[in-house]
Amino acid sequence: GDFAPVDHVLNDAEAIHLADFELKVFPNPTTEKITMVVNKAGADRLEVTLFDIDGKVVFAGAWLPLMESRKTVDMQALPAGIYVLRLGAGDQVVHRQLLKI
Repeated sequence: GDFAPVDHVLNDAEAIHLADFELKVFPNPTTEKITMVVNKAGADRLEVTLFDIDGKVVFAGAWLPLMESRKTVDMQALPAGIYVLRLGAGDQVVHRQLLKI
């Protein structure tokens, strides 16, 4: 499907650009949760999907950044390892690698 391995590990200082969005995801690596914060708002809806290393969906949801400028994904119950965060806005998609320790 649209799951692709990512060789790029995001660091805290790096912004993700998507549609007219600019957002940050932190902390990475994480121990219990990640927080996504919009720096520059654009599209009004983001699809958020988190995959484990086998491509299985472990979190999926919609985020309306105009309503809430930050969204948290709880990863506490997930085993340590590499995850891929997929963010979609309209027909644009970005993938970022996350490390749970």
